[in-house]
Formats: sequence, C-alpha cells, structure tokens
Amino acid sequence: RRFSNMDDRPKLAELQDRVRTVRWHDLGIQLGLENRDLEGIAKKYGNDVDDCRRAMFVLWLDSSSECSRKQLLHALRTNSVRENYMADEYQRFFQKTPDETIGDN
Repeated sequence: RRFSNMDDRPKLAELQDRVRTVRWHDLGIQLGLENRDLEGIAKKYGNDVDDCRRAMFVLWLDSSSECSRKQLLHALRTNSVRENYMADEYQRFFQKTPDETIGDN
C-alpha cells in the first residue's frame, strides 16, 4: 500500500480519531465552510461536540475534492483555532513509515 502523505485527502475515520478539538466551529471556518452551515450543525446537534465535529468534517469532505491533510494542518495552527499540539501529533502520525502507521494496511 502506498504511504499516505500530507497532500492526500483525509478519511473521515482518521479525522474522528485524530482531530478531537472542541473548537470545531472555528476549525470549520478556517477550512472554508460557511458560518450558516456550521450554525445549522450547532442547532442540530446542540452541545454534542463529537457529533458537531463529525458533521463539520463530513461537510468539509463533501464540499471540495481539494481537501488535504496539509489544509487541515494549516487550519489547526491558525490563531483562531490554536491546536498546534494536535496538528503536530497528526502530522507525526503520517510521517511514520508505512509499517509503523496503524490502520494504514
């Protein structure tokens, strides 16, 4: 199997597993999503951060064929999201060798 890199499109499962920010709304804005769509997610799921975050990622992945891990890393590191440690851990996970990368078989 080809080694995944940062220009690849992320999978929903990896996003749910590795990007656990509570700042999902700010992250969605930084990923280019419309505020009205994010407000709709907040209204639908209320205080359930996991469901809100998952719905935001689904919307992002459906919104563009250009989604990439690199785009996500940039968004996580912006001043409005400030999830630098999470971005670093996510990046490190995909810089491991293919044999070390869990779930990439």
